[in-house]
Amino acid sequence: MGMAYGGMRGIKGLICDTSEVSPEKGLIVRGIPLLEITHLIPEEIFFLLVTGDMPTDADTQGIKDEYNARAGVPSYVWDVLRAMPEGSHPMAMISVGIMAMQKESEFDTRQGSRRQSTGSQPWRTL
Repeated sequence: MGMAYGGMRGIKGLICDTSEVSPEKGLIVRGIPLLEITHLIPEEIFFLLVTGDMPTDADTQGIKDEYNARAGVPSYVWDVLRAMPEGSHPMAMISVGIMAMQKESEFDTRQGSRRQSTGSQPWRTL
């Protein structure tokens, strides 16, 4: 019971490829202590998390360009968010905003065509 209240220091409770928490070093991201990567910008952290490598300038610019190309938010999503009650929690708002954008989902479009082609076997991979 003591661990439930005091934490699981030193006991592995979860395996994660991208990070771990060391009692001595704290959060370690892809083998690098967090305090050694605090100078990185979000795009660089994203690249590190996804690939396990430190990004080059070209990699970072590529991610920025991709983010900018996808930055548009359909007006109906803003309408949905404005309709939420005043004081809604930010996490609720981001969840609702993401769910509202399902209509724009390339994944869902591909899933829909896959559902038609696989018929009664919807578990088949894309």
